Amino acid sequence: DRTRTALQKPENFDGEKKKYKAFREALMLNFEDDEEYFADERRKIAYVLSFMTGGAAAAFRTEWME
Repeated sequence: DRTRTALQKPENFDGEKKKYKAFREALMLNFEDDEEYFADERRKIAYVLSFMTGGAAAAFRTEWME
């Protein structure tokens, strides 16, 4: 069983440069909060891609998955 703190998940990211810093900081907090789970780079990638839902970020996600 994994227990996690109540950290806020990152906002969905659409590729806007002005939103990148906040997106990255939220991701890093989540990675640090559960280092054991995110020790696998594939889990980190899947987690990041799951929040890339609009604009250029969604296009990147689609390309990555193909």
